Amino acid sequence: MTKSNVNIDHDLEYKNFEKLYPYFINKNLSNLKIKGIYIYGISGVGKTMFLNKLKKISTKSIEWINMVDWIKSHQQAWGNLGYEGIHVISANRAAIKEILFIDDLGAEFFHPSTMHYIYELFEKRFSYKKQVPNIITIFTSNYSLLQLEQKYTKQLGKTDTERIISRIKSLVDCEILFEGIDKRSTSTINTKFINEIEF
Repeated sequence: MTKSNVNIDHDLEYKNFEKLYPYFINKNLSNLKIKGIYIYGISGVGKTMFLNKLKKISTKSIEWINMVDWIKSHQQAWGNLGYEGIHVISANRAAIKEILFIDDLGAEFFHPSTMHYIYELFEKRFSYKKQVPNIITIFTSNYSLLQLEQKYTKQLGKTDTERIISRIKSLVDCEILFEGIDKRSTSTINTKFINEIEF
């Protein structure tokens, strides 16, 4: 596993990733030297914006799963006694896309009752990658892989967590920390003495 970090505040155009872009446009994915990327960093740093940039330029088949919404859709089906009228991307459909984005991993409702959906998705993607190596999976999360493993272990225990984490690691070989501020909050801090503030 290769580990790296990039300060997104100094690279708002994601120029550090320019070598990756041709693979999303016209280059054959089989020539890509990495099999997948796991990106993590604080909320609002720019992880999802990066996926949006890749999606915008890509000419290849992409599936995008936001884990929070995806798990919620499965939960809605419980109360509905089925999936009629509920849009949810199937694991089978996601598994065979050339490019799969799994966004906000670790923010979903995670519980033994939802674990099998997540495991099935990763297992099917892993199985398909063994048949068709020239596909790429990109994860985003607020947690590093180690932090994610610790979070899941609290809910599931060690054995079930290891099954999920091992599937994630089978799909990625590069873990990148996005450093920077939360772009959704105020980006500048104006320090004043209390008597200078106009109330």
